[in-house]
Amino acid sequence: MVIDLLTLLKRKYKHRELSEMTGLPPSVLSRYARRRMLPSDERIEEILSALKKTIRFEDLVKERIKPSKGGYYDVTPLIWDTAFLRLVAVKVSENFSKYGASKVLTAAADGVPIACLVGEELGADLVVAKERKEVGLEDFIEDSYSPTDVAIVRTFYVPRKAIRRNDRLLIVDDVVRTGGTIAALVRLAERAGGKVIGLFAMVSVGNKWRAIIEEQSIPYYSLLRLP
Repeated sequence: MVIDLLTLLKRKYKHRELSEMTGLPPSVLSRYARRRMLPSDERIEEILSALKKTIRFEDLVKERIKPSKGGYYDVTPLIWDTAFLRLVAVKVSENFSKYGASKVLTAAADGVPIACLVGEELGADLVVAKERKEVGLEDFIEDSYSPTDVAIVRTFYVPRKAIRRNDRLLIVDDVVRTGGTIAALVRLAERAGGKVIGLFAMVSVGNKWRAIIEEQSIPYYSLLRLP
């Protein structure tokens, strides 16, 4: 986590600035970031403690997204940054590891990269709900909903054997806005006999989606909340 954080920060700060933040020589920080040398456990705690005083994780998220037309946001700089996603996966694990997730459930496609890393961090398998049926599979669980902003019906399909009875599922998405996708994923999980133990979204917009989660008392966590 420390190495990924330094890798991320060196894109924004010079080694001299990071040295002032951490109290470590620039040459040492450079070797850490390039993985040429690993910090000791004691040094890790020192670096994290120092950086938490000057760097806010929320700011790292906010500076990577841009508003677009129609009240939407461009989050591609987040979902394409692998060093950043590894850091996010650690934070998600810190929030949800106590719930014992056996599967991570997401909708194709932008939520897949972070869902995969979260699953790896939690030791949970990945389940991807797609808007088409895969050739070679015959038995699916499906659920449909109508997005509030377009006159279409979206249908998600998950192979029936992907979710087993009593599976504990963490839903992961890049952006949650209206909650329609989340509601469909919750219904898919329940139809398969699984239990949704939490929701993580990198960015949450507005409050409409919260009613769906709070109605079922599902714990949730997002890196950044936008109006």
